Amino acid sequence: MSSLWVVVVVVACLGAGVGAKPSVDPPHLATLKPGCHYQGKWYNEGEGNGDLCQPCHCYSGRMACAIIDCFFQPCVDAVKDPQQCCPVCPNGSNCMAPDGTVIPANGTVYRPDANTECSCGSGQHFGPSKALCLHKAVLHTVTRPTITWPGP
Repeated sequence: MSSLWVVVVVVACLGAGVGAKPSVDPPHLATLKPGCHYQGKWYNEGEGNGDLCQPCHCYSGRMACAIIDCFFQPCVDAVKDPQQCCPVCPNGSNCMAPDGTVIPANGTVYRPDANTECSCGSGQHFGPSKALCLHKAVLHTVTRPTITWPGP
């Protein structure tokens, strides 16, 4: 706002200095309207820039911007949707078994072999999740040999 006053004062002083009074406002002052100049573009008051990841709106002659921080997605197959800033999980929450199999995080148990069970852990995900796999101990039945002693 102060720069606008400076321009008006300078133009008024210039006009008074030559003794002439303009009949209309100079063209560059007649077109001034409330708004914001941001990154080389003019925005009207209340207008936004349309950026999904750093949305800005012109408010009282200044651009007010937010920065969208995308937290880790709770899946291993997140994709970038052009209609959203942050990646989305098209198949819901999931995790990945050591062999690369994607396991849904809905209680599904994946068995890569007869002695291993893998599932997604419960709790907070901080990045792509690895499945929790439990390996069952294999117990072998041992039979004791029967020993007989020769009799008298």
